[in-house]
Amino acid sequence: MKSMTGYGRGEAQKDGYCFVIEMRSVNHRFCEVMVKGRVPLSIEEKIKAMIKERIKRGRVDVRISVETTGQALIEQIKVDKDLAMAYYKELMKLKEVLQIDGITIRDIVSLPGVLETKGNVDELENYWEVIKEAADNALEQLLYMRSVEGAVLADDIKMRMENIRKMNDEIAKRSTEVINDYRNRLKQRVNELVNDVLIDEGRLELEVVFFAEKSNITEEIVRLNSHIDQAYRCFNTEEPVGRRLDFLLQEMNREVNTIASKAADCKISEIAVNIKSELEKIREQVQNVE
Repeated sequence: MKSMTGYGRGEAQKDGYCFVIEMRSVNHRFCEVMVKGRVPLSIEEKIKAMIKERIKRGRVDVRISVETTGQALIEQIKVDKDLAMAYYKELMKLKEVLQIDGITIRDIVSLPGVLETKGNVDELENYWEVIKEAADNALEQLLYMRSVEGAVLADDIKMRMENIRKMNDEIAKRSTEVINDYRNRLKQRVNELVNDVLIDEGRLELEVVFFAEKSNITEEIVRLNSHIDQAYRCFNTEEPVGRRLDFLLQEMNREVNTIASKAADCKISEIAVNIKSELEKIREQVQNVE
C-alpha cells in the first residue's frame, strides 16, 4: 500500500549545466502530472511518461531548474550594446539637469535589457540523459516516501479493521441473546395484560419466530466479515488499492446500517455507531491511499 503524498529531489550536471528536479505529490482521484521549468515540450512529455508509468493516482507537481556555470554561462551572456549606449546618452543628459555625480558601468548594466543570460531551450533536448538521471533520483525518493507513509497508513487501517471485526463478533453474540430477551419481554407483557389466563405457548413461540426472522442479521454479519477479509488482501498487493478500499468501506457502512435497523436492539445499535465511527476514520485515511 502506498500513500499519495511525498517529495523527492534529484540533481545531475554536465557541460556546465546543473539540472535540479523536485517532485511533490498530493491526493488526486486520477494521475495528473504538471511540469514547470524552461525545458522543451518533448522533455516535459518524457518526464510525464516516466512518472505515469510508476504512479497511478495522485497529482505530481514537477519543478525543473536549470543552472549554468563556467563556459556554458559565459556563452549565454548577452549584452545589448545599442541599448546600453542609448541609456548612457539619456543618463548623461539627466546628470547635467540634476547636477549629480558621474554614471558608472554598474549603473548601466543594471538597467533592464542591457545584460541578460539567455539560454537556448531547444538545445536542452541534447541533455535528456542527464535530465533523466535527475528525474530518476527525484522519482525514487518520491516513491520511497509514498511507500513509507503508505505502510503507516496500512498499520492504522489494519488496527481499526480488527476493532471492527471484534465489534462485529460482539453483535453476532448479542443477536442470539436478543431473541431470548424478546421472548421473555413478550411473555412478561402478556402476563401483565391477561393476569392468570393460560398463555398459548404455541402462539407465543410463533410471535418469537416472526420476530427472529424479521430481525435476523446473520447475513449482514457474514458479509461484513467478508468485506474485512477483502480489505486485508489489499495490504498484500503492489497494485493501487485506494479505490477498492473506498468501495469496500461503502459496502461495510451499508451492512452496519442494515444491522442497526433490523436488530431493533439498543446494545447492537450502540456497537453499530462505534463501528461507523471507525469506518469514518478509515475513510479519511483511505483518501490518501494510492
